[in-house]
Amino acid sequence: MEMIDYKPLGTIIRSNGARKKLMIIARAVSVSLKPGEEKKFFDYACVLYPEGLIGNQLIYVQDSEITEVLFTGFDDEDNQKAMQGLKSVLEKLDVQRYENFLDEERKANAKKDKKDS
Repeated sequence: MEMIDYKPLGTIIRSNGARKKLMIIARAVSVSLKPGEEKKFFDYACVLYPEGLIGNQLIYVQDSEITEVLFTGFDDEDNQKAMQGLKSVLEKLDVQRYENFLDEERKANAKKDKKDS
């Protein structure tokens, strides 16, 4: 897997698949998007900004989908150590990024919008 420079927690971004600003709250997450489905790997889990976490709504984003960084979160020695550890673990794992998530979401939303009109 290609290594990226993970952005600090608290970073506010725009993603090419989101209408609103997002705040990064987790990095290198592996989740099942539907019950019983195979886990998918995402670079970031985000919440809407400024709303924050609403229920259990998280938005999963790949680093390649970030179109703009509006604010960079706090970065210190502790964060740098955590990122070194994360990269070390990811280098040893056979993990592939889930790259088609936004395309699938867009298609689903387009179908829904078409059905609603």
